[in-house]
Amino acid sequence: MLQRTALAISLAFPIIGCGGAPTAAKATPVEPAVRLAPLGNLVAAAGLEWLVLVEPKTLAASPAAFDALSQLFPAARLADFEARHGAALTGFDELAVASFPGTGLVLVRGFLNAPRIEATFAARTRVTERHANGEGIVHVVAQRGSEPERLLLLGTRGASVERGRAGPQRAAELFALGRLKKARPALASEPLGSAAARLGAFPARFFVPGPFSGEWAAAGGGVLRTATALAVGARIEESSANGDARAREARLEIVLWVLGEFPKEAGAEARVGATLDRLLASNVGRLMGTEQPLEPLSVQAVDGGIRARIVLRARDVFRGAREATEASAEEIFRR
Repeated sequence: MLQRTALAISLAFPIIGCGGAPTAAKATPVEPAVRLAPLGNLVAAAGLEWLVLVEPKTLAASPAAFDALSQLFPAARLADFEARHGAALTGFDELAVASFPGTGLVLVRGFLNAPRIEATFAARTRVTERHANGEGIVHVVAQRGSEPERLLLLGTRGASVERGRAGPQRAAELFALGRLKKARPALASEPLGSAAARLGAFPARFFVPGPFSGEWAAAGGGVLRTATALAVGARIEESSANGDARAREARLEIVLWVLGEFPKEAGAEARVGATLDRLLASNVGRLMGTEQPLEPLSVQAVDGGIRARIVLRARDVFRGAREATEASAEEIFRR
């Protein structure tokens, strides 16, 4: 799951233009009448397997947070990435990555350089079709290896890459244009509407709608077998380190919700807690500093679900994540 999600996210970065200031000679680009924020409102509910929503600028807002994230994305890696793709990893406001059966969808919101986006896309694919409506919306159809890939430009503020079977990108475009009246986006539909409301505002969120089957159903001691949705939120906050107000460190708060109606006698709370304890005590968990949390894991059964929360040192988590995923990360950055 981690590798699939990371590889999908990697599709987003080549479409973010972070070039210098435009010259005065260039004509003002035509902007389509679209509504892009929040990007979660552009992702269709039908067929959705999972959804990641990230606000990079918010996530890395403080110096301590930026330093912590640099453990996962060091300067050399970012420089290499930007040299290959002409894009800065933190150069956009919002990123959405969604998985559908046979399709990976990436949506980006930020200040974009449309010609550069298209040129980058063309350089890494074999373009077969291009359509522009004259109002700032551009469709580019291409082939990359054995899979089709499609680029959608929504003026200078939004873009999308879709790989695999077509469909979710078109739905996102229609949502942005306000033309999809009968369908509803994922976070405005059940069960993820309730999951998003329960979770609240976080600059990084992960959603999985139920019903769960296979490996998912076995997770949490089998609790997910009867769960309606899973939601995870994360934020980085700056605080004093070891009681020293002059020393700052980044705290990573992680909140997890398992939504559903779980009878108390079924022991769902204990099973979720035991599963999380095993995860924290695993080799990967210890690599991320889970043995010494800033605030210990708490698991509570509440009306409508189970809520878990833990606070860790962000620097340790991201350094451990980098070590645990080093091989796949290098592959991603060299795509």
